[in-house]
Amino acid sequence: MKRKDFISFTSAPFLMAFFPATVSAAPEIPAGLTLDDLLAAYMKDLHEDIIPSWYRSGMDHEYGGIFYPIHRDGSIPNTNKGGWYQGRALFTFSRIYRLHDHNEHHRDFARLTWEFIRAHAWDENGDFYYSLTREGNP
Repeated sequence: MKRKDFISFTSAPFLMAFFPATVSAAPEIPAGLTLDDLLAAYMKDLHEDIIPSWYRSGMDHEYGGIFYPIHRDGSIPNTNKGGWYQGRALFTFSRIYRLHDHNEHHRDFARLTWEFIRAHAWDENGDFYYSLTREGNP
C-alpha cells in the first residue's frame, strides 16, 4: 500500500475515534476481504458520511471553530467548544486536504478552525484553554 493510501486509510478511523457523534456503527467487514477492500470501505464512510456530517453541522460559520459533539441528526447539545477538539479538527481536515484530494472545502474548514484557535484558544501564559464558549471566551 502506498503511503498516501495508508494515510487516507488511517484518517477515517481517526475521525471516527475523535468525532464519534457523527459516525454510524462500524461497517461489517466479512472475512476474506483484502486490505484494499477495507480501504475502500473506510474511504466510502469518510466521504459519504463523516465529512458531510461535519460540513452540515459541525462548523460554526458565525464565530469559527467546531461544535463538539454533534448528534447524528445534526443537532448540537451545547455550543461550548473544547480546545482539544479544535486542534484535532485542524489537524484532521488539514491532513485530508494535503494528503488526499486537495478539496478546497477541507482547506477552508481547517482555516476557519485555525483562525478560531489563534484568536481564542491560548491564555496570556501560552496555555491552551480546555473549554471555550461559542464566542471564544474561556
